[in-house]
Amino acid sequence: MSETEALNKSTWDDKIEAFLYWNICATFFFLPISTSLLEISSSLALAVWIFSGNFIKTRGRWWNEAWVKPVLLFMLLPVVALLWTDDLVRGVDLASKSYYWFLSFMVASVSFARYSYKRIVDAFLLGLFITSFVVLLQLVGIIPIKSGRAVAFMGPITLSLLFVLGITLISFYFSRTPALRGKILIIIVMLLYVVGLTVSGGRIGYLVCILLSPLILHNILGRRYILGLTAAVILGAVIAVSVPVVQQRAMETLNNTEAFFTSNQKNSSIGLRFQMWSGAVHMFLDNPLLGVGTGGFNRAIREYTEEPRLHAFDQPHNSYLYIASSFGIVGVLSFGWIIVVFFRKGWHLRHRIEGYSLVAFALVLFLGSMTDSQILSLATAKMFALFMGAKVE
Repeated sequence: MSETEALNKSTWDDKIEAFLYWNICATFFFLPISTSLLEISSSLALAVWIFSGNFIKTRGRWWNEAWVKPVLLFMLLPVVALLWTDDLVRGVDLASKSYYWFLSFMVASVSFARYSYKRIVDAFLLGLFITSFVVLLQLVGIIPIKSGRAVAFMGPITLSLLFVLGITLISFYFSRTPALRGKILIIIVMLLYVVGLTVSGGRIGYLVCILLSPLILHNILGRRYILGLTAAVILGAVIAVSVPVVQQRAMETLNNTEAFFTSNQKNSSIGLRFQMWSGAVHMFLDNPLLGVGTGGFNRAIREYTEEPRLHAFDQPHNSYLYIASSFGIVGVLSFGWIIVVFFRKGWHLRHRIEGYSLVAFALVLFLGSMTDSQILSLATAKMFALFMGAKVE
């Protein structure tokens, strides 16, 4: 190969890498805005990565990474579990989501020594800012609110968790920003995220925000942490009493829980979840090794409850119970492996945005998975794969 040909090839490879990087930024930007645009940008990046041959040329960048083996196992398990499912159609639909994990390898092919990692986090925060601004317009009446909640770009559960992630991430920026003007700007953006979280109606988002408040307050207040935590608890109580959406959702939770246990009323969202969780536990106990297979939850749940509304669900609205009931002990071990690898990947750089963003996302995802299977939700599942592949060093 001549020197000119080598130079042209190098230039072409550089252009492909630049295209992938900016597409990754676009994907993070669209995460809280539009699932359709998210699908387009991520799918386009994957297509270019594959058909350009970049996935072969850059395999040396990710082949020996610690996350490769657990990711390969986790993405192949739903496909293999089609062999013992009772519902192949639903199983194929769920197994097809395994392609999300190709995003890990695609992101890993980009050298973050050349491109800014911080920019992809900023892209997500910018997209979330736009979403929160739309929510603000709803609050002042410019855009109508339907059913007492924000006109969400996605389900209220996922949207609320993305707002919590945004609050957690931008609090880190606050702790690293020396200028007063910058701190004021960050507080304004954070308050917009809080408004978005409040109006979203996602109860698990409220809970996760409370659980992560010590981390958020530590970033904001530093050594004044204890006094700040006390003030935040008082402020949170005031908000819960004064904001109609939060108050309504809290009362719904309490009333539905009480009705389920005292009046045997099972048709509420809380009551249905209790039944799904109970059914998933029994599925695991009856099929401990391999579970009921990919997509098998829908038919299996009918054996444990006669509630007709449950017959439409493909998963038990809990990531851990979904894994356990669908794939048994094998799935639990696989999921545990991927959680440990992901968390460890970010923990050693937790004092920098590269590592902190992974730790923050892990906490939000794993806590948020208690009331919904966030590993199947388009936005959070793709974000999981994207963060997994991003090389932090």
